[in-house]
Parts: sequence; structure tokens; C-alpha cells
Amino acid sequence: MMGDLLMHALIVCLAVLGKYVPSLHIFATLLGEEAELMPYARFYQRLVALDRDGAVAVVDAALKQSSHVDVFDQVLLPALTLAERDAARDELDDAKREFVWRIVGEILDGLEGTPETGVVSGKLASAGEPVPLIGLAVEDTADALVLRMLGQLLAPSGCTLEIIASSASSLQVVERVAEQSPRLVVVSHLPPEGLGLARYQVRQLRAQFAQLPILVGHWGETNSASAAERLVEIGATHVALTLADARGRAAELAFPERRAAAMATALRE
Repeated sequence: MMGDLLMHALIVCLAVLGKYVPSLHIFATLLGEEAELMPYARFYQRLVALDRDGAVAVVDAALKQSSHVDVFDQVLLPALTLAERDAARDELDDAKREFVWRIVGEILDGLEGTPETGVVSGKLASAGEPVPLIGLAVEDTADALVLRMLGQLLAPSGCTLEIIASSASSLQVVERVAEQSPRLVVVSHLPPEGLGLARYQVRQLRAQFAQLPILVGHWGETNSASAAERLVEIGATHVALTLADARGRAAELAFPERRAAAMATALRE
């Protein structure tokens, strides 16, 4: 009996410490009560517990109540952010990090071909050809997973987003962009690692392609105005913090004729 009480007290202490001590927040995620956690925290809790079915159930429940873009921005993206930050602090080992990536990838596989509702589809390129876009994953698989989310959100508008892995060299990236002539390049950066590399990619692209729209996804960093300003200074056309913003800006940049037509209509009215 005394042992059970001591164990319960220890669990409560760890959970409380996890809420208020940043370096111990994983305990709050692991030990917090399900009802008290936001969907992204419940999702991450199940992931770090290696509970695939529980993690998928959280996302399925969220999809029944919210749009794809909201689930991406409010569940999947925050969970990936937690995983990247815990890994950077050596609080999440490689095996669990890869498990997080794998389950998020499986969820995106299941959503492929089921586009976001409320998005007007229609290919605006000549002969109905899809509009090519290129996405650069700056650091690792997490960056590529966010690009996959964006690609699904943009698909109904007639865009195809080709993802170039982080392992590609700068020369390979430049050659691929020159070959594809995309209407837009998206540089995907999920903090905390990789900001320097993101800046380097933007500089290289701007040096080679003066007129190319470059959208940088500096995902989830709501308090990073200085980093966003710096990215714009060195050549980024726009810096997006959310997938909702990235989808809207990407559509504007990929289809300038659509924006011009809308502005002309507004002036006539």
C-alpha cells in the first residue's frame, strides 16, 4: 500500500514538473491525463509511447471535426515540432523519432487523394497541365513531411509539388529547379535545427533565379519575426508560419493571373 502511494506521488510530481520545467515537459506529455491534453499533445503522447493505433485514433477523431488544413496545423505540425525539439535536446531517441515520422507518413498516405474541402479545384495551366512547384526539405524527414501536407492542400488547385530531399546537394537543387522551371519553390524548415541551412538555400536560389518566387515555411515559429525578416532580406518572397498561410500564399504566387483577375473584378465593382 505504501509503495503504491509513493509511486502515485512520484508520478504526480513528474507530471507537475513537466508542465513548468521546459526540459522536463516530456513527462507532462507522457503522464498527463488524456482529457486535459490538447489533441496535438494526445497525439504526441501516443507516439512517444509507440502506440500506433492510439495515435491514429486521435487524428481520425480530429478529422471528423476539423478540416485537413486545421488538423495539419493544430495536430500533426505541433507534434512534429515537439519531436524535433525533444530530439535536439536528446530527450527523444532516434528510434522514437523515426516512429513519429513513420506514423505521420502513414497518416498522410491515407489522406492522399482526399483533398481539403472548400478549395476550388481547376488546372489553370494550358491544356490542363498541372502547375509544377518544387519543395526543398532543409534538414530531415520532418521537413519533407510538412511539404507533403502542403502538397495535398495545393493539389485541388492544380499544383504538383515535387519534394527534393535534404540529402540533395546545392548543385542538384539548382539543376532540378532549372530543369523543371517551377512557378514557385517552397523551402521547408521545421525548427529548432536548420535555420542556417534554410538561409543558405534561399541565398543560392535567389542568386541563380532572380525572378523565382521563394516561399519559406518557418513552421510553427510564432515568435520569430526577426528570423522571418532576415529570410526576406536575403531573398525570400514570403515566410509562412502555418500551412494555412502557406497554402494561400503559394496559390497567389503560383497563379498570378488568378490574383490579377480577382483584382480587376474588384475594381470594376
